[in-house]
Amino acid sequence: MNNYVRICPDCNKEIEYKSYSAWYNANKKQSLCRNCAYKQSAKRVADLSKLLNETYVSYYWMGFILADGSFVDNKLKFTLKKDDSEQVHKLGEFISYTGSYGKSSIKESICCKDSIMVPRIMEKFGISYNKTYNPPNLCNIKEDFLYCLLAGFIDGDGNIQHQNKRKDFMLRIKVHNSWIDILNVFSKLICNEEKAKINNQGYAELIITNTYVLQDLKRRISNYNLPLLKRKWDIIDMGFVSKYTTAEDLRNKVINLLKQNVKQQDIASICNTSPANVTRIKKLYESNK
Repeated sequence: MNNYVRICPDCNKEIEYKSYSAWYNANKKQSLCRNCAYKQSAKRVADLSKLLNETYVSYYWMGFILADGSFVDNKLKFTLKKDDSEQVHKLGEFISYTGSYGKSSIKESICCKDSIMVPRIMEKFGISYNKTYNPPNLCNIKEDFLYCLLAGFIDGDGNIQHQNKRKDFMLRIKVHNSWIDILNVFSKLICNEEKAKINNQGYAELIITNTYVLQDLKRRISNYNLPLLKRKWDIIDMGFVSKYTTAEDLRNKVINLLKQNVKQQDIASICNTSPANVTRIKKLYESNK
């Protein structure tokens, strides 16, 4: 019995035919193997290839997905609470989602299966199916893209709020302790130092309370024109001047004048503060030398 064999032009797998005519027709049409033909003809409810683009918005959504998405069986699922359902639809628009939205009284979600794109997305970002305990790989991501990914991650797992009984604001991100190194990557990006710690409950936690630093972060992220979650970022008031920032500015100005050997009485007049305050700043500065 003759075997008629040809190679699939897509995956290079051998395809065996029972008759010459079947083999001849397949060769003429350059037909794919059954598996590749199925993949090619399968109906897609979304274009997940957009998440692989080297664009600011793509990295924003990947940051959000790292926080609130899940990967299983070549599926990407993204779920948010009902109050943020608009953000689910924005992601749907970005990936040209045509499927149905999963809805309940408390949450809304989208789910896409793509046996080609999902593995590619996971490979690019070093994502594991059990990503809670296996953080992704963010190495070699350019700084601008990393800021966008951070913005998405904050929109997913971050909490921006006012500090207790103060108009100052703070950022807190709390995740599984295996993500401590990822939080320190974000911390260095935000304030140029590693401030993430394991808290008393065993979670990895990053807390930023410096008003100026958070305003600078918002200013930087605003340049990328991202579909940010407004209810979070609006808390950071760009016009607000913290009394702690004012005090720090005064301290730096006094110290600079002291270094120039300006008399303390003159410094008080120049800085519009009391001589006693100048003396206090001087003592603190000298004790910390």
